Amino acid sequence: MRLAKENLEQFESLLKERGYIKYIQHYNNEDYLYWKSFERTKLGEGGYSVGFAFYDFSKYPQCKDKNPIGVDLKFMLGGGQGIGRLDLSISDDKISVDVFEYFCKKFYEFYKENKL
Repeated sequence: MRLAKENLEQFESLLKERGYIKYIQHYNNEDYLYWKSFERTKLGEGGYSVGFAFYDFSKYPQCKDKNPIGVDLKFMLGGGQGIGRLDLSISDDKISVDVFEYFCKKFYEFYKENKL
């Protein structure tokens, strides 16, 4: 996903409204990232996390792109499913937050049922 600087605040507001929390952790060399956990137990085990990693390419002088903000969509599954961790990264300009969350939910259900 690519964003213009003008659209950045609106997209981040949408994520915050949906319960995503901003982190600066360099999970995958991003400038910052929004994470939200789904289906975790009270002890914080199981479930999965959905993230949006933001990369601001406008900080590089050679960047002339009109949409200099790159956003990678992240899915992370780990702990409690018999695996250490599973990470999935998607770059897609046409996927919405709703569709990505639905995809992650279905992938999680499939994995839980089939335990690949």
